[in-house]
Amino acid sequence: MFCPRSLTRISRDLAAAIRGHAADEVAAEGGGNQLGAAVLGRVVRDRLGGAKAYRDEAMAIDAALHERLRDRERARFGERLRVAVILDAEERDALAEVLDGSVQDRVGRDDGGVFEVNVDRLGSSGRRDQEQEQRAHPAMVPNRMRLALAALAACASAPAPVVRVPLVTTGEASGWVRTGRYDEAIAMCKAFAAQYAGVTCREIGRSVEDRPIVAVVIERARNLPMIYVQAGIHAGEIEGKDAGFAFLRDLLDGRVAPGALDRVSVVFVPVMNPDGHERFSKNNRPNQRGPEEMGFRTNAARLNLNRDCVKADAPETRAVLAAMRDATLVIDLHTTDGAKFEQDISLSFTPVAPRGDGLEKVAKRLSTAVTARLTALGNLPVEFYPSFNVDDDPQSGFAIGEAPPRFTNAYAATRDRLGLLVETHSWRTYKERALSDYHALQAIFELAGDAGHWREAEVAAQRADRRLIGSTVPMMWKNTAHATTIEFRGYAYTRTASELSGGTWLAFDEKTPQVWRVPLLDELVPEISVVLPRAYIVDGGFAPAVKAVLAAHGLPFEPVSGKVEVEVFRVEKATPSQYEGRTRMALDGAWVKETRELERGAIRVPLDRDARLVASLMDPALPDSFAQWGFFNAALERKEYMEPYVAEEEARAMLARDPSLRAAFEAAGLKTPAEKLDWFYRRHPAWDERVNLLPVYRL
Repeated sequence: MFCPRSLTRISRDLAAAIRGHAADEVAAEGGGNQLGAAVLGRVVRDRLGGAKAYRDEAMAIDAALHERLRDRERARFGERLRVAVILDAEERDALAEVLDGSVQDRVGRDDGGVFEVNVDRLGSSGRRDQEQEQRAHPAMVPNRMRLALAALAACASAPAPVVRVPLVTTGEASGWVRTGRYDEAIAMCKAFAAQYAGVTCREIGRSVEDRPIVAVVIERARNLPMIYVQAGIHAGEIEGKDAGFAFLRDLLDGRVAPGALDRVSVVFVPVMNPDGHERFSKNNRPNQRGPEEMGFRTNAARLNLNRDCVKADAPETRAVLAAMRDATLVIDLHTTDGAKFEQDISLSFTPVAPRGDGLEKVAKRLSTAVTARLTALGNLPVEFYPSFNVDDDPQSGFAIGEAPPRFTNAYAATRDRLGLLVETHSWRTYKERALSDYHALQAIFELAGDAGHWREAEVAAQRADRRLIGSTVPMMWKNTAHATTIEFRGYAYTRTASELSGGTWLAFDEKTPQVWRVPLLDELVPEISVVLPRAYIVDGGFAPAVKAVLAAHGLPFEPVSGKVEVEVFRVEKATPSQYEGRTRMALDGAWVKETRELERGAIRVPLDRDARLVASLMDPALPDSFAQWGFFNAALERKEYMEPYVAEEEARAMLARDPSLRAAFEAAGLKTPAEKLDWFYRRHPAWDERVNLLPVYRL
């Protein structure tokens, strides 16, 4: 049969949609219809061609339908199997013609230009005619459907070239006034895979509310450096989703950064936080212009996913940690909060601080190049996060900093990768912010020819990490007072005493641009340094929780047992605080040498790879460690007690056995009866020596 180019593309899209069996695409109770559609999908998937393949598949459809429909009421044949495919007018007409009937009977249209094909009615006439045909010729309707499916199968496997149709989101179609719901992101992901060679749509995980987290994966050759891009981690900051789809479409069509896909592969997660995305409201972002409605900042469990990269509490986080594991460059698309000014995008490349392996120099060169290209494209970029050093005081200026690895771009650097936090300015329109994101991606992919050098620098950094074992390594950084005066494009503003709140009211005049000359704190020095051992040991009772997080990061560990000489951390003071659903602990204490008999289930975690990440998890001095995130809080709690009357007796017995205790007791300066009796209990053989002993040891 004759297969027009458009119908060939439709057949493949239709079969791909059927094959997915996703709840939002396929709703069918007619088992024969679904089975016949699955056979059609197999034809397309296997790209069968030739007369024999066509005949065999047609016979398979025929046999399957007869088997499934034989014992069913004929009326059930009217149940509908619907599949959405994207068509233009020419394709709609071609489909209607081949399906031998009125387009109104077989193809419906919604406002977004997506057409719906009722697969169970392919090749049949209207319901009334269908019922008449069934009474007169019971086998005719199934036969006609089989012929239609076989016709589509033949076209799907035909070698005609694929016709590309525009892949346009609600954001782009609405003139950047609205953004679509999450089902559109899933449909776009699948549509990209259906229309382009070397593109797949992968489900990389599920959200708290069991929504799929999807990624567009573009890979034209194996072992290319991979650029990972994610949007919607804060689902109200959503222009990265729409801009990302528009950019990838143009990238695949060769309209932007030509040749880039021969140098890099791409993983694009349009919405990392689908549950937050579907908490849709006009009121979720009061400090932001557009779109009309948007999602919410946190996931369904009210976790801020951009504080979760290390502890990996959320299923969404665990999904993207796996997806970005092999990335050369990790890009996280956001929208700022904060003041009003003219600068429209900030770029925070990582690492920033000196590491000794030179990776921060590669990041700085990349930042300089991307900033220059954005400027040439008409943007007003800055190379730091534009948050005032003193809240609500523009004259306090800004600072270049190195964030802890709970943040996505900082996490990338901790794993010896390049990271980039892109922040468009919230007071720009949705269209302007989307264009800024598009330009940022354009500038980066135009540099794809350098990606091999980026990866070489990362491999060198990983080798350098192995030489850190046994040394003291700076892990957290702080600004010095050193500053450079910069010109920053803001607006005229006033700071007045508020009679309403009693505080200071900062008001901006967006009609009056103003150049601010302000300080930029631009020097970093170590704030926290830690010794990196050969390995850490996690004692048995706490190992299961730790192993789950290590597995999420792809970090190796192995069982260990017996008596070991180690350094242990004894907590002297713990200060709790509530954050991100956890009781965090700021800990004071010291490492001391001890011999420990390990508990059943203990594990050994080596530092011969990803040493900085392992230390970030294990060392209690670091802000994203297991200890500070509260994984080990039970180790700080007493579980057994000595009654006061017993302590009174035991204290006297202890003094009688060792009179020198009295001088130490009196020198302690204790005031309350409880403090005094506790002093003796802590020196008694009944004291639980594991209280305040963290279950992480340095080997």
